[in-house]
Amino acid sequence: MKKLIFLSVFVGAILLNAGCDCPPFTTDCVSVMEIENIKVQDEGTKIKFVISPPPSTGTLRVRCHDLTDMDTKIFPKGLDSVEYVLDSTFLKTCKDHDVLYLFDGRSGQVEVSLENIPIRYLPPPNGVVIDGKDTIAITSDSGEYVLSSNQYVKFKPYAGEMFAPLPSGSYSDTLRTLKGDTVIVWIDRDRDGSSEYDEGDLFGVLIVGADDVDLRIIGSPSSGPITGYRGLDLCFKCMSRRGE
Repeated sequence: MKKLIFLSVFVGAILLNAGCDCPPFTTDCVSVMEIENIKVQDEGTKIKFVISPPPSTGTLRVRCHDLTDMDTKIFPKGLDSVEYVLDSTFLKTCKDHDVLYLFDGRSGQVEVSLENIPIRYLPPPNGVVIDGKDTIAITSDSGEYVLSSNQYVKFKPYAGEMFAPLPSGSYSDTLRTLKGDTVIVWIDRDRDGSSEYDEGDLFGVLIVGADDVDLRIIGSPSSGPITGYRGLDLCFKCMSRRGE
């Protein structure tokens, strides 16, 4: 009888694995879900994912890059595709904001890159080059730092807003800031000269220290879908500083 019970448990374990009910973040299962489209909505305060086919189990799970569980959504079955809307609360949950994972109980995970804007830092620190096109120059003056750039990059002190405020009149071409202050950066990426919100623009946050600079932008190149997202990195100050 003991041998029969052991054999039943063993066979049951094999059948469970054969059903591809695999744990997330492995390459053992081929992903079934695909991201059809990603775009910002509601004036850049949310990111919408169109997923097809929908999760096979009816349950979509979302995790941060560090594997922290962020969200679980139950979707109705039988649809060709579903929409999942990500608002800025994920910035409070996820320590690293460049990658998210979407998965269900049967598919392999779908990795979603939210941040692949090339950023190059100029020592010691003299500035930041954004996507090889725009440079934020940084100079020190009487214990303060002066930020300046071309007409396509503007600055505003961070004052605790959930989202970056719209550019109309509240941003400047230059800004004086103290060590460790957080600054909102607005980049007119499509160079249309508009002073209002534009889905082609990029928004980021910047911290200038005594010997380093840290800039975060959630977005992607012009061929990608996530320009125009205004959600701020609300945990920026509690993240590990670059190089530490």
